[in-house]
Amino acid sequence: MKAYTDIKQSKKLTKILPLKSADMFWADGERPAVWNNKGISLDEMDIPCWSLAALLDQLEDVICNEEDNQWELVIKKEGVQYDLYYLIVYGEQENIELDRFYDSLIDATVEMILKLHEQKLL
Repeated sequence: MKAYTDIKQSKKLTKILPLKSADMFWADGERPAVWNNKGISLDEMDIPCWSLAALLDQLEDVICNEEDNQWELVIKKEGVQYDLYYLIVYGEQENIELDRFYDSLIDATVEMILKLHEQKLL
């Protein structure tokens, strides 16, 4: 089971998410390490990364920040693959869906964050 974003995903997310929301980092851009409670200063080779819990926290912000629409985040597992979508409960917006299933819930969550960012909802 994938525990945190890989380097490629992490590099994309550093351009979208607040860096302080990352709860881990790739030390020297290679080996993962956990943030300590006091926080640490990263050197230029370190790449922030996110656990599933940290990514889901970012998706929660989407629901809280949207005034005219109310969405319900649905996580669907089919066999060993995952899908995420926002089901519109109230409002004018259409459902927000991914194009396919993913082998990891982290991968599906990253793709949803990227999709929300493209739609200027995150």
